[in-house]
Amino acid sequence: MNHVRKGLFCILVTLILSSSIFTKYTTAADLFQDNFSSPSETTSKWTIVGSSIWQTVNGEFGVLIDSGVTNALPNDGYWNSTWENFVFTVDLKGLQGTDKNVLIKYKDENNFYEIHHSGGYIFLDKTVNGSGYSITPKVNYPLDNGTIYHWVISII
Repeated sequence: MNHVRKGLFCILVTLILSSSIFTKYTTAADLFQDNFSSPSETTSKWTIVGSSIWQTVNGEFGVLIDSGVTNALPNDGYWNSTWENFVFTVDLKGLQGTDKNVLIKYKDENNFYEIHHSGGYIFLDKTVNGSGYSITPKVNYPLDNGTIYHWVISII
């Protein structure tokens, strides 16, 4: 996927996994959470894919993207990409621009799923071998910059 993303935006992501849908062998505390209270702790927990520089400032984790694709995902020591049947919450706040995304399933830089918001519309985007396309209808869903949106995302 080679979407061009311009503008400054910051993703306030508080990733807290819920135990309500986990497999019987996994609890939320065993998986992963981050409140981004410490830049050094965040650096040790997250892997950045792409050339952009993500930063932790005042409990918010964000990035400036001039163009290209970048993703932040939990390090392998905290996350396993084969996990299924889990719920996570995300607080998302854009500061500027119209393109905002939340990575929800990741295999590698060329193969992943994300919730994609662009130009006032939201949809599920799938990238396969570097080419991205919508796998759901685009729904009018404005995201006002400066407003925090609390999402609960179920992966089953």
